Amino acid sequence: MRPVTRRGLMAGAAAAGLLAGSGLGWPRAQAQGRLYDALFRDLRMDSRALIRFGEELDRPLIARAGGPYPNAYVQSALDDFARPIFDASDATDLPWKVTLVDNDMPNAWVLPGGRVSVYKGLLRYVENADELALVIAHAAGHVEAGDLLAVMREPAFADSVPPRAARAILARLDRDETLTPADSEIAQALQRPVLTAITGGYGPDREARADAAAARIFARTGHDPRRGAVLFETMAGLAPPDAGAATCFFAGRDDAAARARTLASAAMPARSSWPANTGFDTIKLAFPTRRYYRPQASGDAS
Repeated sequence: MRPVTRRGLMAGAAAAGLLAGSGLGWPRAQAQGRLYDALFRDLRMDSRALIRFGEELDRPLIARAGGPYPNAYVQSALDDFARPIFDASDATDLPWKVTLVDNDMPNAWVLPGGRVSVYKGLLRYVENADELALVIAHAAGHVEAGDLLAVMREPAFADSVPPRAARAILARLDRDETLTPADSEIAQALQRPVLTAITGGYGPDREARADAAAARIFARTGHDPRRGAVLFETMAGLAPPDAGAATCFFAGRDDAAARARTLASAAMPARSSWPANTGFDTIKLAFPTRRYYRPQASGDAS
């Protein structure tokens, strides 16, 4: 395994996703414009369709990102940690699921229907339970707001669909114009642009709303927003000064600093008890917190 460079730590996964989803290597075609009009312009999906859409994409996108981390004990600890946070969201009716992904980048993402994926690289830089709670609660905020669906209604999303995939989707819609992205064939054709969208961040306004949703969840779980805000400071410290790639937790140092200040200023929860944070100690035993950037050495079992 080649060592991960400092620049690559923040930029690698997002940049790779952008290249994979942008259609580079295919000629510009009219298919994307037709696809926007036929499928995305007025896209609406009910809760059942959104859940199915997430289910269709969950396993293949995790596989593209590196696959599930092969340790059932740590995965179970992450399940236990995330459950109270999911239960405190505004979408308690969803079949929430969290997966630890075998990827060294410090990132996490979520699909409609409550399918959260956390990269092992992020766990290496999470120092306290409130930071990890922020990762889960922030993802829940994106689901509650329907952020991926909103992005898919923008022309740029249709433009990011490779022409071959766009033509395949249009052929499918020619047979049944009532289909949505929850259709299995359409969902599979959208893997690359969806992965680009969910790994690259949703823009300042949507990220701020997801942060605010996380603060509301913290008010219910008892987690400390000030301690959770340390995550943004950590992400800013990891990124090279000229980092251009973005994730849900980093879009430039100024942005990270502003988000840290805003979250830290959120009202402290009125605690009747402290959050249990079940599973966090097990997670940290597997992924001790790195106090400084360290390239991934070849043969590192974690």
